[in-house]
Amino acid sequence: MTTLATDKKRAIESIGGKKKLNQQASQYRSDLEHLEKNKDALLKEHPDQWLAIYKGVVQAVADDPQRLTDMVESKNLSSGEVVITFLATEKIITLF
Repeated sequence: MTTLATDKKRAIESIGGKKKLNQQASQYRSDLEHLEKNKDALLKEHPDQWLAIYKGVVQAVADDPQRLTDMVESKNLSSGEVVITFLATEKIITLF
């Protein structure tokens, strides 16, 4: 087996297997859809805030991403399992 294939297998196993990975991916997509569907209402309620959404529920709100991550982890959720976003009231332009 190639190193890439071995690394992929180990990564999937570390998550709990292919079934668990597929469940997490499905949940993440569902939470992204929830965010898009409710973005206007969430923006009114949490302007210029960082949000963490898991299973269709806002799990944490904070002014900065590190504080949000700490809040998410305090709920025994992995930051890789939740949708994390910043709800900006003004358009943000990023230059690279």
